[in-house]
Amino acid sequence: MEKNTTEKTTEKYDTPPPPYKITKQMTPKEKAIEIYNKMNNEVDNRYGTDFVAKQCSLLAVDEILYVCDLYINYHHIYGFYLEVKQELEKI
Repeated sequence: MEKNTTEKTTEKYDTPPPPYKITKQMTPKEKAIEIYNKMNNEVDNRYGTDFVAKQCSLLAVDEILYVCDLYINYHHIYGFYLEVKQELEKI
């Protein structure tokens, strides 16, 4: 008997898999700090500079902005991440 592949999975997850977290809506400043801290944790072990973490954070946000700009339905997200980028530049 073949399994029907069109059936949708109804599994429920208590928590999403890492690194995704369900959190409250963040302000652009909170999101900038979160992104910076994640990058800083990654580059700290290899390069040890805040400058590298900041540049990596800015590159990541630039990629998000680029993708949001491609799709017309994502302009509200574009504005949010534009503010996140401005907050990152202040760090």
